[in-house]
Amino acid sequence: MDERKIRETINQLVEAWVDRDAAQERLDDFTKSNDPPPLPDAFDSFQSLLDFHGSQQDYKDELKNLRDELAACNNAYEQASRGLQEILPVRVPLHYTYQGERQDLEGMECHIVNNLLGTGHKEIDISLPSKRLPRRR
Repeated sequence: MDERKIRETINQLVEAWVDRDAAQERLDDFTKSNDPPPLPDAFDSFQSLLDFHGSQQDYKDELKNLRDELAACNNAYEQASRGLQEILPVRVPLHYTYQGERQDLEGMECHIVNNLLGTGHKEIDISLPSKRLPRRR
């Protein structure tokens, strides 16, 4: 893997890590503050059935969109993680300052470690020295 590809992989990893946390937070916020529409005892009219169905569909669609967004972030993270696991030595932290195109992450410093799990599998972990995620604009 050449220098450009390594940099792209690390930037993708950092972006996906930040995006994954944000997507999880949006999903958690939605599920905490929204319940599916309650089932009525009866529908007084055809319009009330349509209104219920519309509300139910809106809830399901939003939940699916948020879950799909989180899954996409997880996939991007896993893809970048697999690429980095091959070149970053185990338990040797990389102190990295984000160098990608996203302005909301500009200058973000993080520590990236390739850990060896008890099962013999590797796992990439990221931490922030300041423990603060940058705010999305």
